[in-house]
Amino acid sequence: MPINSKYISYLLRHDSRIETIVDDYGFISLNDLNRIIQNDKHELINEQQLIQMAEDSTTKKRFEYEYRSSDEDPNISKLYIRALNGHSFPLRANIFEPYINNDKSSSKYIYHVTNSHLINNILNEGLKPMARQFVHLYEQKNLVKYDGKRNTLLEIGPINEEIRLFRSKNGYLMCPDIIPPKYIKPIKR
Repeated sequence: MPINSKYISYLLRHDSRIETIVDDYGFISLNDLNRIIQNDKHELINEQQLIQMAEDSTTKKRFEYEYRSSDEDPNISKLYIRALNGHSFPLRANIFEPYINNDKSSSKYIYHVTNSHLINNILNEGLKPMARQFVHLYEQKNLVKYDGKRNTLLEIGPINEEIRLFRSKNGYLMCPDIIPPKYIKPIKR
């Protein structure tokens, strides 16, 4: 796998070596990230490449970065990066905002896209986070992104206090719980 935003996103979200290095909020320094990349790829990524990936509007916004003062010298800033969502390991701090449903009607629905062969299980057992910490959801039907594996749309709702939701910085809604089958309905695209 080349060093691209998908590879960096995979490392930041799923790699067990990252889990032990990230801070409470999921940030890791470029130096620490490069140690892992060097071990895997025998290459390094520089600051500019990483910033370009994070700011690329043609790809999903997978991560964010920030500069922090160095512990050794407060006049030097170091680049830190984190994945925005989809971690398979728990972060020590919640990085998501609670979702407030401003739609006062009783008919607010949200959406999830999945593989068609999973529909029967989902309709029997509910929608589960599985190996991730959250189920990823879309607030609006027109924002749903399909791919080769995820090709079936589920409508979830009506939304109420039984379905706990959070919003990630890149706009996804996140549910840490199993969404009961009674709220789930496959719909046509």
